[in-house]
Amino acid sequence: MNLELEEDDVTELLASYEEELSAEDLIQLEKQMIEEEEDIPTPEPKRFTRQGLAGGFALIEEGLSRFEAEDPNMERYTRVARGVMDSLRCYKEILEEKKMVSFQSNLQQYFKKVDRPATEPPTEPVLVPHLPLLTHLPQYLQQVL
Repeated sequence: MNLELEEDDVTELLASYEEELSAEDLIQLEKQMIEEEEDIPTPEPKRFTRQGLAGGFALIEEGLSRFEAEDPNMERYTRVARGVMDSLRCYKEILEEKKMVSFQSNLQQYFKKVDRPATEPPTEPVLVPHLPLLTHLPQYLQQVL
């Protein structure tokens, strides 16, 4: 690479800073800035998932279990575990909300409201296979009993 600078190059560069930019130069500069901004990927916003929260709590509980197994002072362990869980209460609430939403959406899948047209009740008896007509029920019961 030829990195030699000549005095004329430096003078020209310094002189260009004294000149005002034309409208075209400003427009071109703005376009370049917009293109550069578009090239920068925007990170996805962070969000909690039910699985992620549950996994985090499982790791914390595993860590607390290790302390419980090794700490000869149960009072100290209990105090620490309570403090940790109290500090994590806000995350526990988020997890419970996500579980509730998931549970409700599962229920909605099973219990879908079906709109049925209003119809008149049938005037004739409806036969159900393997069931006697209700009008003959007393006679049927006498035969069976």
